[in-house]
Amino acid sequence: MNEDNVVDFAVHRWPAPGDGTDRAAERESNRANEADELLCTLREKKRLAKADQSALVSNLGRLIVQFDAGNAKAIAKDILQSNEWEKRKGYIRFPSEAAGFVGRHAGSGGAFARIIERLIEVKVSGDVGRDQARSETVRKALRGTSFLGMSRPMLK
Repeated sequence: MNEDNVVDFAVHRWPAPGDGTDRAAERESNRANEADELLCTLREKKRLAKADQSALVSNLGRLIVQFDAGNAKAIAKDILQSNEWEKRKGYIRFPSEAAGFVGRHAGSGGAFARIIERLIEVKVSGDVGRDQARSETVRKALRGTSFLGMSRPMLK
């Protein structure tokens, strides 16, 4: 083989600061900050738009089923307050359940923010860090709402 045809790719790459862990830590920090800002914005909303209510209710149900399908109702009961459990389908609707009437969803952004925070607490385990669980849960819960937009690329 001729040595003239060999290209040293290391010479042509952008210089990386450190070993890459600095960038990964910064990216996780940015995502956690974004999740905190999104939750704060949600918490401040007294009344959500109907489309946002519907998306949140179905997203929360989907997240719980993805986390633990066998114990989905038990998890929902743990993260809802006792007065909310009676009206669970207004807060959390599992994928296997019929949608029902649009006007029957809960409308308070503060209630949904609290439910999302409790779901994060349930998801945090030994192998999943709090920041990762927070950023993933918030983004998945708010997918398709006006808070996150229909399709927002992850740039950070």
